[in-house]
Amino acid sequence: MVVLFTFIDGIWTSIFSMTVVFLVLILLAFIINLLGRISKEDIPTRQPALENDEEELLVAKIVASCLFQIDSGQDVVIKSIKRVQ
Repeated sequence: MVVLFTFIDGIWTSIFSMTVVFLVLILLAFIINLLGRISKEDIPTRQPALENDEEELLVAKIVASCLFQIDSGQDVVIKSIKRVQ
C-alpha cells in the first residue's frame, strides 16, 4: 500500500508547524515578561551610604595613594584624610 503525500498535505503541515512555533514563542515571551516583573519587585533598594563610612575612606586612601605613586613614582604614606568639597 502506497501512501501519497501531496503538495496540499505539505502546506498544511508547514502551516501547523509554524503556528505551533509562534504559539511557543508567544508563551515564552509572556513567561519572560512575568519573571521580569516578579524579579523587579523582589530586588531590595540600596540604602544610602553614611558619610563616615570606613569602607569609603579605605577606598579613598587606596585610590589616592595609587594615583600619586603612578604620577610621582615615589613610595606613599598616608597620614590623614580630609574630605574636599
